[in-house]
Amino acid sequence: MKKGLMIFLGMFVFLLIGSVLASNVAYVYRNEKKIDSGFLSAFEGLDFEVDLIKDQNIKTTDFSGYGFVFIGDENLRKISYLPEMPVIVANGRYANMFGFLDRGRARQYATNSKLKIRQNGNIVEVYDQARFKQGGPSVPYYYLPTKYRAEGLQSIGFTFTKRDQELGDVVAHYSNGNNKCFFGISNSKYWTPEAKTLFDECVDFVLKGLHDVKIDTDYASSVNGVRIKDVELNEYLLDTIPVLECDKQYKIDFRTLNMGDFSETVNLEGVFGDFSWSAKKTGLGVGGSTTTGSKTITVASEDFPVGFYDIQITADIEMDETPGDNSVTRRVEVVCEEPAPEVDEDDE
Repeated sequence: MKKGLMIFLGMFVFLLIGSVLASNVAYVYRNEKKIDSGFLSAFEGLDFEVDLIKDQNIKTTDFSGYGFVFIGDENLRKISYLPEMPVIVANGRYANMFGFLDRGRARQYATNSKLKIRQNGNIVEVYDQARFKQGGPSVPYYYLPTKYRAEGLQSIGFTFTKRDQELGDVVAHYSNGNNKCFFGISNSKYWTPEAKTLFDECVDFVLKGLHDVKIDTDYASSVNGVRIKDVELNEYLLDTIPVLECDKQYKIDFRTLNMGDFSETVNLEGVFGDFSWSAKKTGLGVGGSTTTGSKTITVASEDFPVGFYDIQITADIEMDETPGDNSVTRRVEVVCEEPAPEVDEDDE
């Protein structure tokens, strides 16, 4: 009796949980034959449930229980009725509708060799074959033309051509309150492992991904993240407002941290009076740090008149969701010894 009751209650709880848990992904489609099994397998590998939503039912479907919408590569008629929410677009027709482009539409690129993209300065192969079949048409990908790309678009992977032209973004992230990913590598049957990783990052972004770098204000021997070293004495200056002497060399350095969920290309800039310098760190990995941007400066009297200066350091990525910690300053004082007065022999 008690055992039967326990089994009944267990089955009831299981059914109850199954009834209230919404699927993670709403896969919108029009033609069942166009449903891409490769994307379904990718979602399954990420332990997501997928609901297939027929195009004609978009208007009457409640999407509030889904983490994001996936749009595959087919022509949809009711897509304009989708609510504003996170979305992955593996389709070149709707790049403008979802804000990736200011106008126009995505274009396709194909060649007679296996397609590649440029990612973080590296050339990455994204398809494992060049043609759908021997002697058949080439396997293409979509890209967002550079001249129409939306402001704030985060480039993840650029086109790579034989002439090394960057025609536009093949993979891009965008946020306008909801995270969105354009994924132009739409022929999943031919994905390389690198393409699959890019898609996983795409999913991560639309659900919870964060682009974020910062200057490390806890950097050892620094004040507010800016470290200054007297090169001659090989000593760090630890005063809140250190004194820099004319005609001496000082090394200014800092550390940049990747606090987000994606590898980043970081543009670094330093300003000290009228003097400025810049550097770039390509492929700063998740959780990684870099001291790229350090600079050794000679405080020449003709370039740095006596007085107080603010040394400003800035680290920028295309779409930083917490930009308030991307810039730091440290005040310094430049002093020069007065030359000894000349002695007139007649005055002795």
